[in-house]
Amino acid sequence: MSSSAISRSVEVAAPRGDVRALVSSLRSWQEWSPWSGLAADSREYSGPESGEGAFYAWSGPGKIGKGNMIVGATTPDRVEVRLAMVSPWKVNLPMRFDLTRIDGGTRVTWTISLEGRGLRGAVARLVGTDRMISRDVEDGLARLKAIAETGTSSATEADGTAGILG
Repeated sequence: MSSSAISRSVEVAAPRGDVRALVSSLRSWQEWSPWSGLAADSREYSGPESGEGAFYAWSGPGKIGKGNMIVGATTPDRVEVRLAMVSPWKVNLPMRFDLTRIDGGTRVTWTISLEGRGLRGAVARLVGTDRMISRDVEDGLARLKAIAETGTSSATEADGTAGILG
């Protein structure tokens, strides 16, 4: 098995708590996620509005398929999220958002861990999955920056800490 991680950063002229609220509320992902434009037939939210245990599931045609996300551990400087696709292919992607205070705002680093097994992992690397996900992460961070800096989100501050994402 091979593994790698895609990590990209952006500086956002907004307080760390505002950025954390956007990341730890899965409902807010519809505002900035690079995948929010994919049309799902159904969307279901459960658990808390934001923070650890917030849960989102979707299903739809084609490449949107069926999957879910859950927010794991949250601290003032980190939010962990696990994305699980059920179809059209099975994949689990642990993601982490590191939120670092900087002069004038927050540096957001979005890291997605990729694991590939055997031939499937080799083929994914050859056809540019890393490049494709890198573009999505960069697009998502640009959208997150725009929303956080303009204050147009409906997200609320996520509080709470601790927990381990299983």
